[in-house]
Amino acid sequence: MPLVDGMEAAEKLRKIDSDVILIFVTNMAQLAIRGYKVNAKDFMVKPVSYFDFALEMDKIRREHERHSEDYIWVKSSGVLRRIDFVDIFYIEIIMHDVYMHTEKETVNFRGSLKNLEE
Repeated sequence: MPLVDGMEAAEKLRKIDSDVILIFVTNMAQLAIRGYKVNAKDFMVKPVSYFDFALEMDKIRREHERHSEDYIWVKSSGVLRRIDFVDIFYIEIIMHDVYMHTEKETVNFRGSLKNLEE
């Protein structure tokens, strides 16, 4: 890549999205050690066969499907927000107002416990 190598791009990407899946495809196996800094999911050494690539993508897809329901979408102040279950400390409901308390903030929206369960 011109002006930026893959590791620099990965570091910049991590600053934007800590959950994105990174897989390095490289001819330099020694980059695998540096990949731990950016929490790379895996490394594939070139040349990569279609079969190996397909296996890797299937592995990632299966893992994503296992974790695909580990969050909830809520509309708060007119904005649709994704809240990861692991970030929720507790939930309280006061007069049909739901307060989801996380480490960083409290998200407030109208609702009921029954709707949250569904």
